Amino acid sequence: MVIWWVFLGVCAVIFMIYDAVFKAPERRERAEAQAQWERQHFNGWKLEQTYPSKDEIEHGVFFDRYNSKNCTTRSYPGYDPCPPQQYYVNGMPSEPPVETPDAPQKPLKKKR
Repeated sequence: MVIWWVFLGVCAVIFMIYDAVFKAPERRERAEAQAQWERQHFNGWKLEQTYPSKDEIEHGVFFDRYNSKNCTTRSYPGYDPCPPQQYYVNGMPSEPPVETPDAPQKPLKKKR
């Protein structure tokens, strides 16, 4: 029985070495390619504060959606400073859409 557990332990170590040597670089390349694709096709505001807690509001902590990390507007320790708020279309900074009362975002449903 002890030999069986030693064999399973050796197999697990061999699998971890194989995974680290051959599969990890492939996963890293896929993750980098995915992040690059997401930046190239990013649409919307760069910074957001969805359901902020009281501490996040006090410390100015925002989530940078373009770079996928937290940042601060008030130089709170442990966070990078936030870049300026910008609107992106297809990964390029552009003018935000204009919302006026005359041009609603959703089309009105017609009654039959």
